[in-house]
Amino acid sequence: DTTWHKVVVHGVSTRDFDTPQGLEEVKRDIEEYNPGLYIQNTPIWLTLAKIRKEKAAGTILLAFKTRGEA
Repeated sequence: DTTWHKVVVHGVSTRDFDTPQGLEEVKRDIEEYNPGLYIQNTPIWLTLAKIRKEKAAGTILLAFKTRGEA
């Protein structure tokens, strides 16, 4: 079993990132601008798509291998 350390990120633009490609872009940007960080998987939304459609921003979950990265 692998333990991942999770971080909740609020205020993520649903207009810009509410696609699989958008979430990959979030991952790339975080890793690019924060050398040494590696997100273990593609970020996931913590709200349903039908709810996000009505909102300007939502919440995503990131998972890191170490507590220090999180």
